[in-house]
Amino acid sequence: MNERELLAYELVKEFSIEGGPGMSELTEFLLARIEEDESRASSGWSRLGDTRWETDNYGRDFLTPYAALAECSAKRAVIEQAQDATDLDKYATDDWPEPRNLATQPYCGDVILRAIAAVYKGHPDYRQEWANG
Repeated sequence: MNERELLAYELVKEFSIEGGPGMSELTEFLLARIEEDESRASSGWSRLGDTRWETDNYGRDFLTPYAALAECSAKRAVIEQAQDATDLDKYATDDWPEPRNLATQPYCGDVILRAIAAVYKGHPDYRQEWANG
């Protein structure tokens, strides 16, 4: 592993999130897709470049493994922050006189997770109910 690959790998692992019994199915879905992306990017399917995009011999652009691993790291960080945002949102609305209607007032973190999931809407495990309204 060269220096750039090692840096990208360390960035990814810095934001690893442990799943648990209370983890939502959407979060589990996202972490599984990110793990697949990391695996593909780490498998040597392409040369590692310093740029986000490279062009192959046929003129097609593709995401470099370094950029893919950096995206995985960023997605993990956003997922973690979304979970924190939902926890804070729940705490802030505990004292509401009426129960929260999650269909019309979803938690902030849930909206963020749904936006990330849209990237994977072509995956067979993606659920249409995760689509942003």
